[in-house]
Amino acid sequence: MHYAVMASLAGVPLPSKSEQIPEIAFTFDDPSGTRRANLGWHQINENILASLANHKIKSALFVCGMRVDNSDGRQLVADWDRGGHLIANHSYSHLNFNSAETTLVEFEADALKNEPVIHSCDHFTRLFRYPFFKEGDTTDKRDGMRSFLKEHGYRIGRATIDASD
Repeated sequence: MHYAVMASLAGVPLPSKSEQIPEIAFTFDDPSGTRRANLGWHQINENILASLANHKIKSALFVCGMRVDNSDGRQLVADWDRGGHLIANHSYSHLNFNSAETTLVEFEADALKNEPVIHSCDHFTRLFRYPFFKEGDTTDKRDGMRSFLKEHGYRIGRATIDASD
C-alpha cells in the first residue's frame, strides 16, 4: 500500500486565524490483498487500522480496483469501510495518464470501471486520485478529465507528500 498526505480540502471552511489549529489528513493508495514485506495483507491491514483507531484518526483509502477485485480485496476494503474511513476512487487499472498510449476516453472508462468495486461502501466518497499523480500529458487530456470528474461529482484528492506512488 502506498501512502500520501492529502492537502485538498476544498470547500472546507477555514477557522479564523486566531482559531487555526494545525491539521493533517492521512490517505492511503493502492490497497492490495497480496503479501508484502514478508507480511500477509491481513496483518498489514490490521496493523494500519489498529494504529489509526488507537490515535482516533480517520483517513481516506484510494482504491485501485484491479488490486482488490477479489474476495480478499473486498474484505480489505470492507474493513476500512467498517472503520469509518472514506473509500475513494484511484481508477481500476492504475493507468499512467501521462502516457501517450492512454487516451482520455480510456482513462474516463477506467475511472468508471472502478465504481462498482467501491460504490456500495457506506463511506464511499467521490474523491479521485490520479495514479502516479499524473493528470495528463496534454492540456486537452487534463482539462477533459477535470471536466469529466466534475460532471460525475468528483473532486480531486490531491497530496502534498508522495511517499512512493
